[in-house]
Amino acid sequence: MVGNVWPRTTVQTCIIHLIRNTFRLASKKDWDALKRDVKPIYTAPNHIAARAALEDLDEKWGKKYAAITRLWNSAWEEFGTAEGLVDF
Repeated sequence: MVGNVWPRTTVQTCIIHLIRNTFRLASKKDWDALKRDVKPIYTAPNHIAARAALEDLDEKWGKKYAAITRLWNSAWEEFGTAEGLVDF
């Protein structure tokens, strides 16, 4: 939506919002395990490693928490830009 008004703007997704919303979609009993599996996404050294970590998250949690992997996938393009993970 922002890109429609300001086409040259770089839209960034805040990692804090992604993490917060991840835990809102999960049962509290899974938070510790989920925390360990989400961290490699936002601490990855590059876009490829982050994407691989997201795929690992989807393999482990995708059936139980499909909304979480949809959340990360829908924010992926802006997240990679915000975190400087986009490989040029």
